[in-house]
Amino acid sequence: MIGLNITNWMNQAFTTIGRPRWTLVLNVLGTFVVVIPLALLGKMLNGYFGILRGICLGQFLVGLAEIGLSQRRMKPDSKPERMDNPLRKNGTERPI
Repeated sequence: MIGLNITNWMNQAFTTIGRPRWTLVLNVLGTFVVVIPLALLGKMLNGYFGILRGICLGQFLVGLAEIGLSQRRMKPDSKPERMDNPLRKNGTERPI
Protein backbone atom coordinates (compact mmCIF):
# COMPACT_ATOMS: atom_id res chain seq x y z
CA MET A 1 0.00 0.00 0.00
CA ILE A 2 3.01 2.29 -0.32
CA GLY A 3 1.68 3.44 -3.70
CA LEU A 4 -1.57 4.60 -2.13
CA ASN A 5 0.35 6.64 0.43
CA ILE A 6 2.50 8.21 -2.28
CA THR A 7 -0.63 9.08 -4.25
CA ASN A 8 -2.26 10.67 -1.20
CA TRP A 9 0.86 12.68 -0.34
CA MET A 10 1.23 13.98 -3.89
CA ASN A 11 -2.47 14.89 -4.07
CA GLN A 12 -2.17 16.86 -0.83
CA ALA A 13 0.97 18.56 -2.11
CA PHE A 14 -0.65 19.59 -5.41
CA THR A 15 -3.70 20.92 -3.56
CA THR A 16 -1.53 22.82 -1.09
CA ILE A 17 0.45 24.62 -3.79
CA GLY A 18 -2.76 25.64 -5.56
CA ARG A 19 -2.97 22.98 -8.28
CA PRO A 20 -6.12 21.01 -7.43
CA ARG A 21 -6.80 20.28 -11.11
CA TRP A 22 -3.69 18.10 -11.23
CA THR A 23 -5.10 16.11 -8.32
CA LEU A 24 -8.40 15.54 -10.13
CA VAL A 25 -6.75 14.59 -13.42
CA LEU A 26 -4.28 12.21 -11.80
CA ASN A 27 -6.95 10.51 -9.70
CA VAL A 28 -9.35 9.98 -12.61
CA LEU A 29 -6.75 8.89 -15.15
CA GLY A 30 -4.82 6.82 -12.63
CA THR A 31 -7.92 4.94 -11.55
CA PHE A 32 -9.46 4.30 -14.97
CA VAL A 33 -6.31 3.86 -17.06
CA VAL A 34 -3.96 2.09 -14.64
CA VAL A 35 -5.56 0.69 -11.47
CA ILE A 36 -8.77 -0.85 -12.82
CA PRO A 37 -7.11 -2.56 -15.83
CA LEU A 38 -4.38 -4.00 -13.58
CA ALA A 39 -7.00 -5.23 -11.11
CA LEU A 40 -8.91 -6.94 -13.94
CA LEU A 41 -5.69 -8.48 -15.27
CA GLY A 42 -4.82 -9.64 -11.76
CA LYS A 43 -8.25 -11.28 -11.39
CA MET A 44 -7.77 -13.19 -14.63
CA LEU A 45 -4.32 -14.38 -13.59
CA ASN A 46 -4.71 -15.03 -9.86
CA GLY A 47 -8.31 -14.55 -8.71
CA TYR A 48 -9.02 -12.35 -5.72
CA PHE A 49 -5.38 -12.14 -4.63
CA GLY A 50 -4.61 -10.95 -8.15
CA ILE A 51 -7.11 -8.11 -7.73
CA LEU A 52 -5.29 -6.96 -4.61
CA ARG A 53 -1.93 -7.26 -6.32
CA GLY A 54 -3.19 -5.35 -9.35
CA ILE A 55 -4.56 -2.53 -7.18
CA CYS A 56 -1.29 -2.30 -5.22
CA LEU A 57 0.81 -2.29 -8.39
CA GLY A 58 -1.49 0.26 -10.03
CA GLN A 59 -1.35 2.62 -7.06
CA PHE A 60 2.43 2.27 -6.94
CA LEU A 61 2.74 3.13 -10.66
CA VAL A 62 0.38 6.10 -10.32
CA GLY A 63 2.41 7.28 -7.31
CA LEU A 64 5.63 7.10 -9.32
CA ALA A 65 4.02 9.05 -12.15
CA GLU A 66 2.89 11.70 -9.68
CA ILE A 67 6.39 11.98 -8.23
CA GLY A 68 7.78 12.48 -11.73
CA LEU A 69 5.15 15.11 -12.49
CA SER A 70 5.77 16.89 -9.20
CA GLN A 71 9.49 17.16 -9.92
CA ARG A 72 8.68 18.99 -13.15
CA ARG A 73 5.73 21.06 -11.89
CA MET A 74 6.68 22.01 -8.31
CA LYS A 75 9.28 24.64 -9.01
CA PRO A 76 9.60 27.84 -6.99
CA ASP A 77 9.14 30.01 -10.09
CA SER A 78 5.99 28.25 -11.34
CA LYS A 79 2.72 30.13 -10.88
CA PRO A 80 -0.07 28.42 -8.93
CA GLU A 81 -3.61 28.34 -10.26
CA ARG A 82 -5.65 31.37 -9.27
CA MET A 83 -7.32 31.00 -5.89
CA ASP A 84 -9.62 33.62 -4.44
CA ASN A 85 -8.80 34.86 -0.97
CA PRO A 86 -12.00 34.78 1.12
CA LEU A 87 -10.72 37.62 3.31
CA ARG A 88 -10.33 40.07 0.42
CA LYS A 89 -13.02 41.71 -1.63
CA ASN A 90 -12.13 44.38 -4.15
CA GLY A 91 -8.67 44.73 -2.64
CA THR A 92 -9.87 45.47 0.89
CA GLU A 93 -10.07 43.30 3.99
CA ARG A 94 -13.52 42.06 4.91
CA PRO A 95 -14.41 41.91 8.59
CA ILE A 96 -14.74 38.42 9.97
